[in-house]
Amino acid sequence: MRCTERQFHPSQEEADWIEGVFEELVPPRNLEDLSIIGFFGRRYSSWLISHLPSLKFLKLVYCICWEQLPPLGQLPNMTFLKIKGAFSVNKIGHEFLDGGLPGRI
Repeated sequence: MRCTERQFHPSQEEADWIEGVFEELVPPRNLEDLSIIGFFGRRYSSWLISHLPSLKFLKLVYCICWEQLPPLGQLPNMTFLKIKGAFSVNKIGHEFLDGGLPGRI
């Protein structure tokens, strides 16, 4: 899933719009490999954690406006994670591994 590249910080209206679009683009539950590239919303979609139990490979690239990462420890089958360009994340706490086993990711 890729958004059009942005060279600026989006307005609240643009961020709300793209968050709504992504919320409606629910992938199939058996998806094993997902890349989200250039997402400029401020919040990740609820389906990222609650709807993808088969996800093994996750790449989050230039999700520049996320201030918090999803609780990726809740993805029971994930074996590969790449995070690049998450410039607004300034802290990674226990919520990142919420529900997961430390050191598994």
